[in-house]
Amino acid sequence: MILTLNWGALAYNHLAIISLNKQKEVMTPVEIKKVIVSIHNSVSAGSGVLISADGLIATNYHVIKRGNTKINFVKYNSKIYSYKIIHINKPADLALIKIEVKTEVKFARIALLKDFDQGEEVYAIGNPLGEDRFITKGIISKLTFQSNHIYIGTDAAMNPGNSGGGLFLKDGRLIGITSYTKMRGKERHSTGMGFALSTIYFEEFVK
Repeated sequence: MILTLNWGALAYNHLAIISLNKQKEVMTPVEIKKVIVSIHNSVSAGSGVLISADGLIATNYHVIKRGNTKINFVKYNSKIYSYKIIHINKPADLALIKIEVKTEVKFARIALLKDFDQGEEVYAIGNPLGEDRFITKGIISKLTFQSNHIYIGTDAAMNPGNSGGGLFLKDGRLIGITSYTKMRGKERHSTGMGFALSTIYFEEFVK
C-alpha cells in the first residue's frame, strides 16, 4: 500500500539534518550527468550516482546483486573500475559502493526534504536500455511512503537500466535514487509513474 505523506511535516522533521556536500555551484543537466556511472554484471547493466569526491557511489541493491549474479565492474568516463561494498540496506533496496580514483571526481550535492516541493521540475538521469547518461525531464508528482521508506514520485521517464540512477532538481542537487516504475497489464506497459528512494537513507555516509 502507498500512502500520501504530509510534506510539510516531513520537511520540518528533517530540518535537523545539515547539508553534507561542500560543493556549492549550480549544475546544468549536461554537468549533472557527469556524476552518473554505469554498473555492469554478466547479464545486464544499471546506474549509480557519485556522492563524494573520493568515489563513493549510491545505487540500488538490486543493481549490484540480482539472484546469484553480482556486479563485475563499474564504468566511469570510459574507464573500468573495481569496487568495494561500503553499505547495504536490503529493505530500502540501497547499496553504497566505492571505486578507487586517483584524483577528485565530480559528485552530486544532496538536497534536504525541505528544499523541494510537489510540482517542481526534476531530471532523471541514468543508463536506460543501454543509453549512456540519458536525461529525461518531469516534475515531482508526489511524496509517498512504501514499505516503511520515503519515495519521490515523478513522471520523468524511467526504463530498465535507470535503476540506481539519480533524480535531480534543476540546480543539480540529488533528491533520490531512481528505484522502480509502475507497470500495467500482462505486457508490462509503462504508466509514466516512477519512484526514487529519498537520499535521507544515505546522508549519514557523506557528512
